[in-house]
Amino acid sequence: MKKLFRSLAALVLAVATLSGCTPSDPSAASSPPSAPPQQSAGASQDPAPAAEKVVVGAISSPWTNLYPYEISGTYDEIMNILIFDRLIDVSMDGDLVPREATEVTPSADGKTLTVALSKDAHWHDGQPVTADDVVWSLQISCNPELSVSRRYLMNILDGTDDDGAQLSEGSLGVSKVDDYTIEMKLKKAMDPVTVFNTLKQFVVLPKHLLGDIPLAEMHTNEFWRSPIGSGPFMYDKEVTGERIELVKNTGYEYGPIDIDRLILRVVPAANMVSGLISGEIDLNMGSIGPIQPVDYATLQDSANLTVESVPCFDFQYMAINDARDYLTDDVKRAMNMAIDKQLIVDQLLYGQGTVMRSVWPETHPYYADLDWDTYDPEAAAQLVKDAGWDTERELLMLVPTGNTVREQSAAIIQQNLADVGIKVRIQTSDFATVMSECFKGNMDLALLGSSGTVEPHEVSTQFAPGTTTCFSNLQTSEYYDLFQKALEYTSYDERYPIYKQFQELFNERTPYVTLYSRNMIQAYSTRLGGLDTRDFCQTNFAIWNWTVQE
Repeated sequence: MKKLFRSLAALVLAVATLSGCTPSDPSAASSPPSAPPQQSAGASQDPAPAAEKVVVGAISSPWTNLYPYEISGTYDEIMNILIFDRLIDVSMDGDLVPREATEVTPSADGKTLTVALSKDAHWHDGQPVTADDVVWSLQISCNPELSVSRRYLMNILDGTDDDGAQLSEGSLGVSKVDDYTIEMKLKKAMDPVTVFNTLKQFVVLPKHLLGDIPLAEMHTNEFWRSPIGSGPFMYDKEVTGERIELVKNTGYEYGPIDIDRLILRVVPAANMVSGLISGEIDLNMGSIGPIQPVDYATLQDSANLTVESVPCFDFQYMAINDARDYLTDDVKRAMNMAIDKQLIVDQLLYGQGTVMRSVWPETHPYYADLDWDTYDPEAAAQLVKDAGWDTERELLMLVPTGNTVREQSAAIIQQNLADVGIKVRIQTSDFATVMSECFKGNMDLALLGSSGTVEPHEVSTQFAPGTTTCFSNLQTSEYYDLFQKALEYTSYDERYPIYKQFQELFNERTPYVTLYSRNMIQAYSTRLGGLDTRDFCQTNFAIWNWTVQE
């Protein structure tokens, strides 16, 4: 499948033509195996294969349920995009990749998107996917009667409040133009990449099967025990908390799909490496995933595996409480220069990562090549001395448990800061407690992580004073104001100078100390081909492009 050309530089987007678990007794499943799934209408049937091509993917935690609008983590999202379809995928390069939508045309003012839909898409029961399905799915997503865990992402659409709920019945700015075209009105002009990256967790649902169900009862309906979508795979059966089995949709518009049966198994992180080496698992699925950098060399020694270390946009950072008057800009800058980030990458990540300076790694299109402050303990010590720092003061650094590398990095950071005259006491707690204490301002420093995407606005809430993700307790909106200003423009050339200005301010004032970005270690059987693992960081698997050798 070909990509839509990059929307950051163009107004009109044209589309090219288009664990180590042992299976349990099926009687233990939460629901009985479904009947053999139907194929999409109009699709020719593949010849019966000599042997079923089965691929086993491993996930380290179970999915919550198969109702796609209650997402609690990455593994729910994986299920969603295999059984259902997004409108569009956004690649790591900032390209728009067709799913249900094939063409996006912005209006002259950038506030309206005309979206053409695939005429070849069908639900797994054979019915066509039409504009009625898409409009209805968007409408119910913004209806407060429906249970939606991340409705706030819908607030970019006209006719919604800040929480993404419709202002009134019929207020949502989404309408049907014809059977295969919809119109989406936005609150403000936006780059289509921003729009579809924001809506990446929205999937289209079948109106003809769900339209008569009361919205308040939708999330508990029996439909989700054996859901019918329009995605590349169809639900077959599951064992709750252990595995789910999907079979290919032979009528998928971007096929043919070479995998007959996809089994996703819950495999404890401790068993992931051994399962891959033994061949019980064909690949680990997820974004960063449970494979640790220390296992990279071990996996590379296995002749039956392809192993890749993939740079992603996720990063770790140290939040600094901006409400502490003794944590001045010079002291913050000194802490940034005192920390040996390369040592963390080399010793704790075994080289499988990169040092962070900005909130975006050097591979990100919006990274600015500035004269960034770098590791310089002598200069840091002088800044601390010139600031009149009280060397007897002890700072409290909160560290959430559960991320081994982050926990180990705390000791390195503590020693680095001590070397320039800043005492730090480490306190570990569960993640929820650390977040709560940061929000209350009951800390000086905190080690945390952030996801990232090709869309730079993704990290903006960390700079919005008063929000639950502004962990540095910022007292000024000057950073967030620049993010908001950048949203007023829709082209890369217009937005980049604003994000560069933000990074200049970030380097000067140091509201956070960004530390490192860990590579995703992706391993998969040599019998698999056609995987673009870089896009796995965006939870884009393009599984219809995979091949299987038997």
